[in-house]
Amino acid sequence: MMITGRSFAVVGLALGLILFLAGYAHGLTLFLATVFVGVANGISMPSVNAGAISIRPGLAGSAAGLMGASTVGSGAVLTSVTGYLLEDGDAATRLLGIMLLCSVMALSAAIYVLLIDRRESRLVPVGRTDSDR
Repeated sequence: MMITGRSFAVVGLALGLILFLAGYAHGLTLFLATVFVGVANGISMPSVNAGAISIRPGLAGSAAGLMGASTVGSGAVLTSVTGYLLEDGDAATRLLGIMLLCSVMALSAAIYVLLIDRRESRLVPVGRTDSDR
């Protein structure tokens, strides 16, 4: 679900950016491209939250708090950077570019986690758990 959601965001933002660069600069184009991000978040965020708090159930509260704090903190930093970069000129194209870059990074992180999960699942013998190591 994480990879599906992040892929949805990348495709929607890429299409929006392509349309803007092709000269179809319209508010609806920007709006529809960002709707893809909202739908993608709806697809991937439940899995992200469940995955973050399921690693060590005894630390689920700490994981949820750390995840929430990192979300708010990274949002604040990215908002500041985006505001600085959008001061002049082609703001919509820059905004879509920044959002696309962030979405590609999120998709890359989801693929990386998937690869780690697959590698670790091959390392644990059948019938054993991580706590048996």
